[in-house]
Amino acid sequence: MAEIDAEYRDLPTCPYCGHQCQDYFDFSHQDGNLEEVECGECEKTYELETITTTRWTGHKIDAGDPA
Repeated sequence: MAEIDAEYRDLPTCPYCGHQCQDYFDFSHQDGNLEEVECGECEKTYELETITTTRWTGHKIDAGDPA
């Protein structure tokens, strides 16, 4: 059986069956948090680690400002 890639995914991914959880809003969003979750597909429990990334976007306030 092939290894499931469950690291650094956009959605919580079960390392046993590969199911991607679409209903993840109840999980912690705190960086570094570890919690046990049950897969909605195979019903196995696994440890889910939250990894957050911060990105910044700058916006002009006034395009006519000479500064």
